Amino acid sequence: MTSHEPDDSARESEPSDTRPGTTDGGSLLDRWAASAREIPGRLRDEWRQFVADWRASRRGETAAPPRMRRRRRPRNVPRSVPYMAGAATVVARREDDASSIIGRIDTASEVEVLLVVPRRARGLREAMAWPRIAAYARQRGLTVHVLASRRDVRQHALNAGLRAARTSTGLRDMPTLRIPLGPRELTLRPPPLTPLLRLAAFAAIPVLAFGAIAYYVPSADIFIAPPGEPLTTSVRVHISPVGETNIAEGVVGATSVSETIVAVASTVTTGTTSVGDVPATVELEFTNTGAADVRLPVGTAVEDPDEFTFTTDEAVTVPAGETAYIGATAIQPGTVGNVEASTLRFMIGFPTTLAVTNPVAAEGGADIEVPAAAADDRVRVSGIAEDVLRRAGTRALERIIEDGTVFQESVTVAILSQEPLVEIGEPAETFLMEYTAIVSAVVLPDAAAERAAEQILVSVLPDGMALIPGSAEMVADDPTFDGSRLVATLTATGLATELFDPTTLRGLLTGVAPATAAERRRGQLELDVEPLIRVHPTWLPAVRMPQREDRISVVFLREEDLAAEIAGLPDDEEDTEGEDTGDE
Repeated sequence: MTSHEPDDSARESEPSDTRPGTTDGGSLLDRWAASAREIPGRLRDEWRQFVADWRASRRGETAAPPRMRRRRRPRNVPRSVPYMAGAATVVARREDDASSIIGRIDTASEVEVLLVVPRRARGLREAMAWPRIAAYARQRGLTVHVLASRRDVRQHALNAGLRAARTSTGLRDMPTLRIPLGPRELTLRPPPLTPLLRLAAFAAIPVLAFGAIAYYVPSADIFIAPPGEPLTTSVRVHISPVGETNIAEGVVGATSVSETIVAVASTVTTGTTSVGDVPATVELEFTNTGAADVRLPVGTAVEDPDEFTFTTDEAVTVPAGETAYIGATAIQPGTVGNVEASTLRFMIGFPTTLAVTNPVAAEGGADIEVPAAAADDRVRVSGIAEDVLRRAGTRALERIIEDGTVFQESVTVAILSQEPLVEIGEPAETFLMEYTAIVSAVVLPDAAAERAAEQILVSVLPDGMALIPGSAEMVADDPTFDGSRLVATLTATGLATELFDPTTLRGLLTGVAPATAAERRRGQLELDVEPLIRVHPTWLPAVRMPQREDRISVVFLREEDLAAEIAGLPDDEEDTEGEDTGDE
């Protein structure tokens, strides 16, 4: 919507009803409707004019006056510029300004000029250049249309009274509604179609993208617990840690596991030794040859040449130049404390003027016989070490093997080192020997056991029956060695159900609600437990089953596994709960 001062002289010389594409206050919607109704007539007139011109050219007659029509574009002109007969085109250069543009317009022979202003024409970005160009065009009676890619240039041209647009489409004459408002008039133009088409395209893109996502992205998982019949069979097979599972040949593949352990073997000691029982006592004589008294506290230590220590029983003060006597007790009990006379002569931390001795020998020290380690005890421990290490190794392997069966009959022990924790002759009631060993055993993983159970059950399935996935279980009994081969009896149990084609079922569930799909599936298969259907992703509105059959997967489970899926519990968590309940 624009507002500008109309030319009064032009308004007086041209009646309002003769101006094309204008109305005097009529409805703009009515004007657009009238223009649409005129389109067939205009097309008919154009066709008739074309036929008349063609016939005149055939007869050599003068053609009709040139009409505004498109012509071939010169090579040096951008493709965005339309060229029509009777119109001149001026393309501004980098160095052009208002004066040079006026000079180039002056040389044009046509009264209608298309002025193309590229971005490189910096001289025409000034607002003062356009009033000069507009004034010259009005003076010469020229019609100047401006095509400019810059918004400021277009605005300067519009302010100067020239028609300006970014593309040639914006320069076309369109029906307008002009409303006189005193000395001014209000001009209303219909909205351009290009933004509306762009808006429609942008609105259609997310709709189409959402439709494509809704068709290709959704997927559904159907968990079914079909009614099954128990199936049990047993077979005697060879458990091989290096072979592959082949039920036809009677071989089940297993694995070998090794672990380094540290264990202690013990036995009761058979030897004896003497140890101190009662400490010896003695009377000490202290002589002070100094000029000052010396105070001896309780527990004053006195030693012999072999550093055997006695401590005083009481505190005593030895006057200067005198002698004092006091009792002492050996620190270490036993007969070793019965030292001879005049052997306790050493003290630490006292002046050299203080001398000490024992006038008589110490007495009262006694020993007692106690159990001690003997050489035979080491031999006895070596005899039981293998069994001890085997049991300890089996427990260690069972701790690290959480999803498998350890065959205890296959456990082997290789001792790396041994170290006695009690020396020979050392008093002790138990002889201890620490061993470092490598323990190896044959282990049947649960996954391998399940695959073997499935192969065993499939080999004995009746015709028209199928094994429910995940229902196969196996128990290994009576493992023995046949020469160097480990042989065991495998008892496989599972659930069998009647065969049916999942493809046919998927075709009946496309595009329906999950509840409807579950009801159809339950009624068709005669299920005892309602199936679980999960549609992904869940953020799609109005969640329905996928439109494509290949996006629907059917999973067969046991009733216990289906209940765990509905509750959202993993398989290992469910098994743990069962074990805890059994232990209680």
